[in-house]
Amino acid sequence: MSEQSYRVYRIERKKRRVWRVLAVGLVLLVGGLAGSGAWLARAETGSLPPGIEIGGIDVGGRSLAEARALLEREAARVLQRQIVLAYDGGALETSGAMIGAEALIDEALAKAKDSRDTLSRLRARLGLTEPLEFQLAYAVDPARLDAALEQVAKEIERKPLPARVQLAGDEIVVVPSRTGVEVDLESAAEELMLLPARVELTLRDVPPPISDDEAEEAKATAEKLLTDPPAVVYRKTRLELPPAVVLEALGFRRRSGEISVTIDPAPLEKPLERAFRAWEREPRDATFRVRGKRVSVVRSRPGREVDAEQVAAAIAAHPERAAVGAAFAQVQPKLTTEKAKALRITELVSEFTTPYPCCAPRVTNIQLAAEILDGGIIRPGGRFSLNEALGPRTAERGFVLAPMIEAGKLVDAVGGGVSQVATTFYNAAFFAGLELIEHTPHEFYISRYPMGREATVSWGGPELVFRNDWPAAILIKVSAGDTSITVRFYSTKLGRRVETTTSEPYNYTSATTVRVFNPSLAPGTEEVVQSGGISGFTVEYTRKVWQGKKLRRDEHWAVRYRPENTIVEYGPKPAGGKPAKGGQGGGQGGGQGGGQDGEQGGAETAPPGDGATTEPPPPPQ
Repeated sequence: MSEQSYRVYRIERKKRRVWRVLAVGLVLLVGGLAGSGAWLARAETGSLPPGIEIGGIDVGGRSLAEARALLEREAARVLQRQIVLAYDGGALETSGAMIGAEALIDEALAKAKDSRDTLSRLRARLGLTEPLEFQLAYAVDPARLDAALEQVAKEIERKPLPARVQLAGDEIVVVPSRTGVEVDLESAAEELMLLPARVELTLRDVPPPISDDEAEEAKATAEKLLTDPPAVVYRKTRLELPPAVVLEALGFRRRSGEISVTIDPAPLEKPLERAFRAWEREPRDATFRVRGKRVSVVRSRPGREVDAEQVAAAIAAHPERAAVGAAFAQVQPKLTTEKAKALRITELVSEFTTPYPCCAPRVTNIQLAAEILDGGIIRPGGRFSLNEALGPRTAERGFVLAPMIEAGKLVDAVGGGVSQVATTFYNAAFFAGLELIEHTPHEFYISRYPMGREATVSWGGPELVFRNDWPAAILIKVSAGDTSITVRFYSTKLGRRVETTTSEPYNYTSATTVRVFNPSLAPGTEEVVQSGGISGFTVEYTRKVWQGKKLRRDEHWAVRYRPENTIVEYGPKPAGGKPAKGGQGGGQGGGQGGGQDGEQGGAETAPPGDGATTEPPPPPQ
């Protein structure tokens, strides 16, 4: 081997030895590192990995207890720190405590603890990796956060205002719109949950729902209607609407982001009615035709009237037109044919007549009352009050003076005689089997009325009230001639039947003479102002109301009449003479008190010479 070859051999051998040493060293290093990693993993089980920051606090390598204490101190500081809510033009303040925030320390520690494996921990220990950063999150009270954000909105936000068109006298003006402002509360809430020192609020413009341009268009439409009002036409009739009427009817409506011109129909009603009256027709109610004991329905007819609402709507919808057509609406009658038939008024169910002498003033009142009450309808379940149906008896309504009783004697009062109407109505209701709610017999017996079974009325009381407790309505027909009044009730019989009895009079009380001082009489004179006659007595009567075989009502009444005393008025004693004897002689009897028979005055009685007798006749059969 040459010397040169030997040197080459020595160099190669030396290289091989170096590589063997490096390989052995590397093996030892790797094994040592692996052992060290296992030792680190066992040693750091109760602590955080190195190179960890939570919320900007270095907690790497610290025990969990130490890290918790550091984070709790930091959280307490952050919760008390003022958070500035900045916006263009100002700023508001709040804090974590004010929104009920609470630091989520356990969650942050759990994430940090499991964030590195064994090799990463070793590299972090040797400073070969960047630190891991974790945020310290906070949970907030939703209600308190919402309250804080609502306060922010209240302070900052501004509602947009739509442009408006309005009348200023006889001019039309536009009130400009205003752009609104709102806060992006959603993004503000997201930032607030991190409790930063400052939050830049995002503001957004909110456009007005109606722009100034839209309002100007509505104004131009309204001005066109004023300067060139449309005509309303129907056939050969033409109505030129005056600008003043259009101005009064003009209005503006904002809805769904739009503004439109409106026309109020009310100002148009009178001009339209005057112009198109010839084309209108009044509705006609259904009526009832009585033929003997049967009743039929006379059909109703709808009416027709100009429809101001449709005309106004047509003008508003087509403001560009020079004329619009007049519209008419059908007007239904109050009582249609169908409704009238549903009342089931088909036949006579009761009637009653009471007589009176011809031609007395009271007959005028009876005939007027009959005219007012004729044609009335009592619906099923309906309550009838004679005073309410008849109304006050006044001279203005045509009632005249006629005798009636006041304080036991006859006086003239407006409406006298109406109690005969009450008695006749009472008996018609009695024999129709209706529910008798309220009635008052006369104070004295009147021979033209049934004993006991009669009634008196006056404006303000007493009253005559009964109720239709049958399932069919009742048509009232009243006729009053020169010598009698008849009340008829038409309905459907429905098997109704009425039975009644009247007892013999008993417990008589004789009439007496009553003397009453009257200073207006001539001295030493006296005057008979009421002739007595009929004794007082008691009488009883009954009623049974049947519906087929079913007894619906079994009733009994006892009526006590007072005696009709003679009333004598006497004047002052004559000059130089003895005073005339005065005072009241005898009792007036007890029992039922009579009511008034008009605006004022007492219950009606038979006037002197009206056929009264000292003893009552036997009861009617």
